[in-house]
Amino acid sequence: MKNYFKNKSVGFYLVLANIVLAVVLAIVFFATYKGDNGNGQLNMANNAYSSVPEVIGIFMIVGAVIDIAVLVLPEYLPIHYAALVCYGVSLIKIIFTIPDVIVGKINGIAYEGGNFELNLFWLILAMAIIGMGVAVCFIGLLKDKDEEEKMLKEKPGLPKIIKASSCATLVVAALVAGIVSTNVIKAEAAKGQQGGEEQPEEDHTLDPYKEKLEAYDFDPTSCVFSEEDNPYHESTSSEIQSAVGSNLNTRTKDGVELHKVYTFEGSTAEGWQGDYSLKKGYLTLWEDGLYNGTSNGNNIYGYWFNRDAFGEECLTLIATDGNNMVCNKLAGSSSYYEWSVDMKASYNGGRLIKVNGLKYYPLVDMYIDTAGETLEYEVGATIDMGKWAAMQVRGAIIGEGEEAKEVIKAGSIFDAEHEVSYTMPDMSTAGEKEIVANWNNQKLSATVKITVK
Repeated sequence: MKNYFKNKSVGFYLVLANIVLAVVLAIVFFATYKGDNGNGQLNMANNAYSSVPEVIGIFMIVGAVIDIAVLVLPEYLPIHYAALVCYGVSLIKIIFTIPDVIVGKINGIAYEGGNFELNLFWLILAMAIIGMGVAVCFIGLLKDKDEEEKMLKEKPGLPKIIKASSCATLVVAALVAGIVSTNVIKAEAAKGQQGGEEQPEEDHTLDPYKEKLEAYDFDPTSCVFSEEDNPYHESTSSEIQSAVGSNLNTRTKDGVELHKVYTFEGSTAEGWQGDYSLKKGYLTLWEDGLYNGTSNGNNIYGYWFNRDAFGEECLTLIATDGNNMVCNKLAGSSSYYEWSVDMKASYNGGRLIKVNGLKYYPLVDMYIDTAGETLEYEVGATIDMGKWAAMQVRGAIIGEGEEAKEVIKAGSIFDAEHEVSYTMPDMSTAGEKEIVANWNNQKLSATVKITVK
């Protein structure tokens, strides 16, 4: 062992440090990246979950394995370059995931979630690994450079090469299998969201509301524009503002009522110089290719398109004031909100309000999701409704005859103007009771039956 470390340069120990740090980073990453940052948000920014974040830890491990081979077979020092590539892939993935985390830290609004300190730890450690790895390329592994040059020229025969390449092949095969399987799972989930052949598992909690569906004379999925196809793409700002107006709920054109294609909604509450008021944002995309909205009370206008130059799905909003917005497709199996976008708000130095969008269908009903609680309480008990959610049901029957299709979906009620209010029962006596939720803005109510023992 003593002879093994004889004549080893600083580069040798840097490779050893790289292996240790890469394994530490991989272990810490896999142990923490799906954890909660304490604010109900994941440690990794939400925007990273559609792009296989596991690659960060996997490539660190692969790089460490390759560097172990460098220490065992120093005559094959050039394979250290492959380890550097793996470390580089991990670093690129980390850099991709943290901009929103940093911006959120600076602005004090963690729109995309993420633990700032933990993401910064991943970044610094990955950069240190890359820095040391690059240094090795110049320093080498041996103090005696003539001996090292001779060793690199006189490589051992084929058997060791076969063994080393076999190990590397197994590692790479495991890596590829992991990434492919992860992407297959994500693709299957995305099929249902994007109208693929396989739809998400049916939500049977909505069965009681299907009989309330009514015929609707517009299918929002049929409204498709490229920028060139949008009839307003060459219109002036004043022409667009005049055509769309400021009403987000109803519009007419040539005496005919226009349909909504998408509606976006969102809010944020940020303390700034004693102002803790709610900042709200809304958008309505209309079937004629225009949109209007409000951002913290200020009207915004523009036109939209949902196909790029290659015919691929996108959603882009071109604003008359120059604050254009490119929407992000939401990942996951949700069939309610489908897109999200940051709207510029004229407060606190130009902060952003994140709004989420859904295809517009008529409102059908509301119900209360009690999060699976057993609705039995003792006399005099206080009901904790912290996990309950008021849900709105939207949907319609699109088309006629055999081609008719039912659309029904549910999502939490977002209503910054009118909150859902609850009428609570008398808990001082036993019996079967009711909790009534009222959404007065839509003149809807829902009842939850409870037992008081």
